[in-house]
Amino acid sequence: MYDRVIECGVNFLSYDRACELVPPEYLYAYDWFQEHEGDTFPWLPMGDHAPTLPVSIKLARQSGIHTPSYNSLESKGAGKSRYVLLVHSEGSASSPSSPYPDMDVVRRSDGTWTFDYCAHRPAPGKTVNQSYNGDMMNNLRDGVPVAVYVRYPGIGYINYGLAYVERYDSLTDMFTLHGPVSAEASNVDFCSVVPYEQLTEEEKRIFRDADDGDERKKVLAEQVRREKQGEFRRALMNAYSGSCAATGVDVPEVLQAAHIDPYRGKKSQIVTNGMLLRADIHLLYDAHLLTVLPENNIIRVNKQFIRSFYGQFNGQSIAVPEDPLLRPNDELLEMHMREFESVERRMSAA
Repeated sequence: MYDRVIECGVNFLSYDRACELVPPEYLYAYDWFQEHEGDTFPWLPMGDHAPTLPVSIKLARQSGIHTPSYNSLESKGAGKSRYVLLVHSEGSASSPSSPYPDMDVVRRSDGTWTFDYCAHRPAPGKTVNQSYNGDMMNNLRDGVPVAVYVRYPGIGYINYGLAYVERYDSLTDMFTLHGPVSAEASNVDFCSVVPYEQLTEEEKRIFRDADDGDERKKVLAEQVRREKQGEFRRALMNAYSGSCAATGVDVPEVLQAAHIDPYRGKKSQIVTNGMLLRADIHLLYDAHLLTVLPENNIIRVNKQFIRSFYGQFNGQSIAVPEDPLLRPNDELLEMHMREFESVERRMSAA
C-alpha cells in the first residue's frame, strides 16, 4: 500500500499458528478471553479482580497496552518474541473525556468487527516507552492476536475477545484490530491478503510456504500480492474512465486505487469496494477526514477542514461508473461514514 501503512505480514492468519508463537501461558489467557467473549465486567481482569488460571500470568494492567513480564512467567517466555496480550480503551470517540482518540468498535455485516486503537503516547513531559508500540508491531508482523477490552460509561468493560492486529497507519497513529478470533472459526476469507477464492492452488501454496518462513516463497508471495493490487487498480481505472471520482483529475501518475473498506475479506479487491482517487484525497479518505455518503454519493468533509482548500469538495457528488454493477457499495460506504463521524465527534470535542 503506502509506506505510511504497515500491514500484517502473514498471508493466512491462523489461531493455531499464533498459538505456536507465544509463550505457553498465553494459551490459558486466550482460553479465558474467548470463554468470556461478550461479557461485561466492572473492572479490568487484574489485581483482586484477576481470574484464577492454571498458570500464573498477569492479564492486564492500568496501561492500555499490556505485555506480561516474561521473567514472571514459569516458562520465562520460552524464547518467544514479546507480544501484547491485552489492550484496553477507557472510551472511544463517543467518550470525549477518554485520554486517547480510540474509535468506536464497528460491527460488520460478515459477523466480524473492527476497532481503530491509538498507539501509546507519552504523558506530557515524558518520553514514549517504545516497548508498548514495538510489542504491538510484533503482533502485527507475526499475526498474533490481542484481547480487547473497551469501557463504556455506566456499563463497564466489554470483553470483545481476541482480535488480530491488522494494520498500522502512521498518519493517524492508529492500529486496526479485527476480530473475533477463535480456534473454531474458519477465517480464510477474512484473513487472506487477497480474496481466497481469487487465488489459484499454486498461489495458495506460495502464500502458505511464505508464512512458514520460506524466503524464496516470500518473494513470490509479494509478487502475487502486487499483481493482484495492480489488477484492482486497472479495474478501477477502467470503471472510472481514468479520472479521479472526486476531482476529475485524469493524470494516471497521481491516481490511486482507494479501498472503501480496507479490511481483509471477500470484498477487499472488488471494484464495488473501491474508488479511483487523487493521492491527497485518498489520504484524507483513509484517515476518515473525508467520506462519501451512501445512496447519493455526496462528499462530506470533516468540519475542521471546511475552511481549508478541501472545503470546496463538501456537498459535491463524486463521479460514479456508468455501469451500475461497478458503483461503490452502499453498505461499505455506510461503514466508512460511521467511522468518519466518530473521528469528527472526537475532533469537535477536543
